[in-house]
Amino acid sequence: MEQTNKYMVATRCFTYNHAPYIEDALRGFAKQETTFPVVYIIVDDASTDGEPKVLKKWASDNLECSNGMELWKEMPFGQLAVAPLVGKLQSLFVIVLLAENHTQAGNGNLKFNYIAEWYNKSKYHALCEGDDYWINSKKLQMQVGFLESHTDYVLCHTDFDLSNGGKRNHTVVQMADDNYFPDIITKGQQIGTATTMFLKEAYDRTPKLNQGKGWRMGDLPMWIELSREGKIKYIPEVTTCYRILDDSASHGSLEKELDFLDASVEIRKFYADFYGVELRNGGINEAYFETKMRCAYRHNSKQIAKKCMKNAIRAKMVTLKTTVYFVAAYLPIIGKIIHRLWR
Repeated sequence: MEQTNKYMVATRCFTYNHAPYIEDALRGFAKQETTFPVVYIIVDDASTDGEPKVLKKWASDNLECSNGMELWKEMPFGQLAVAPLVGKLQSLFVIVLLAENHTQAGNGNLKFNYIAEWYNKSKYHALCEGDDYWINSKKLQMQVGFLESHTDYVLCHTDFDLSNGGKRNHTVVQMADDNYFPDIITKGQQIGTATTMFLKEAYDRTPKLNQGKGWRMGDLPMWIELSREGKIKYIPEVTTCYRILDDSASHGSLEKELDFLDASVEIRKFYADFYGVELRNGGINEAYFETKMRCAYRHNSKQIAKKCMKNAIRAKMVTLKTTVYFVAAYLPIIGKIIHRLWR
């Protein structure tokens, strides 16, 4: 590890109103078994649901605070705690409790200034939002082991579970040659953000074309730009559990879900044009119609289902999944049976 890197990995967890879930994320961090120093950075964006109290109690119960020193320090931006995990001195936790919501004020990027002292001194970065959590204690060790021995790779990601009142396994499509570009634009390879680890130096080299665009998702542009810097590896191990919440950025109302889906198409169109990649059918593929039809089924919208099916037929992209969700949207009872059998 280079001398400028104090930590092998910096894990970033930006969280807001995740009081019922944040302890699972913290336990997922604490259970990591590594042979190298890791810093886990949690930034609470002035939550109003009691999450700061949950974070304070967890820190008090689990972080090392010796010599009678106060764990929390008053800072211009709020409160800060920096301490290692009890019994694991190589696992440093940095917890920031912001006094004002930076995202709502349009100052979200200021968060990086507060954590730069730790975040910028790591070789690799990992991400996990406050409502998701790691379930594999070897996640970081496994990913570092791969990236350290395969220097032509800049990112690796894994399989994950989805939790929506229960769990079901979700398998990510693996690229045969691990060169995701340009297929990440044309085919829409899925990368679970909370499963990733990427090389900071490679990310620093990316042009960050998403800045100022106002796109509703920031992870897809990252993966597209990183795919230009080196290979991406999919590891077929379940390391993470994603929660599907009604008030998340990509779920909730039908309008929100459809807007999020269309945003992914907009992003791919932008990068296809920028990098000169041929994009067939305007960036629409079978997965687009399958996802849209699933939204129609979940929200019991026959109107959206009918419109989606017409467009899928016109584009000659009707799949078995699209048909199953179409039936489910029109005939809820029969549809639920078919949907369960399909799952």
